[in-house]
This record gives sequence, structure tokens and C-alpha cells, in this order.
Amino acid sequence: MKTAVIFALMVGVAVAQLSGPAVGPGGPGPSAGGPGPSVGGAAGPAAGGAAPRTGNPWGPRAYGMGLNNPWALPPNPFMMQRAVALVNQVPGALVRVDVDGSISITNQFGQEVDIVDNFGNEISEMFD
Repeated sequence: MKTAVIFALMVGVAVAQLSGPAVGPGGPGPSAGGPGPSVGGAAGPAAGGAAPRTGNPWGPRAYGMGLNNPWALPPNPFMMQRAVALVNQVPGALVRVDVDGSISITNQFGQEVDIVDNFGNEISEMFD
């Protein structure tokens, strides 16, 4: 019983912390100590300094554990631009970024794909 009461108290405190500051009868504004009326979430960077990383910076054709992962090595930006430009020309091709920053061209099932030009040269070889 005592454990259930402590757990309920902890959940209540967590909900109160996540719900945001209490607003007075005048609403958020200069009199209430806030910067003015706001709707939704935070509009600027977090109070800690850096803005949180959200979304995929390389678009919908890039995926993998190396994207938006603070513990992963970032991929080479030039190679990533070239890979995204290449897969945008080939239907069904995607760019996969691993945790070590390596880039590979895959299909929707994660199998590596070889992209060959008209002369028989394997274009996607530089990303393997």
C-alpha cells in the first residue's frame, strides 16, 4: 500500500512538471511574468542553449541509426549530399546512415543496391 501511494505521488509530480507553469486569471502576459501569449510548444531554442534536434535533415530518402543520434558519428556532409542527389534520380533507392557514419545505398527492405550508369560503371561504389 505504501509503495502504491509513493508511486501515485511521483506520477502526480511528474504530470505537474510536464504540464507547464500555472497561469493566472489574466492569462500569460507581462502581468503574469510571461513574455506574452503563446500557443503550443516552445517557439525558440531550449533554455539550455542548443535547440533540440528534430526531424531528418537529409529528407525522406535518408534513414538509419546514424541520423538524429547524438552518440553516432555524423556522416560526411559532401558524401551525404551526393548520395541524396543520386537516390533522388533512382526510384526505390534510399540512403542508409550507420552509427559509424558510413553511407550505403539500399532499397526499401534494407538490401544494398548497385546503381550502374549507361557505360556499365557502378556509381554507388563510392558509398560502399
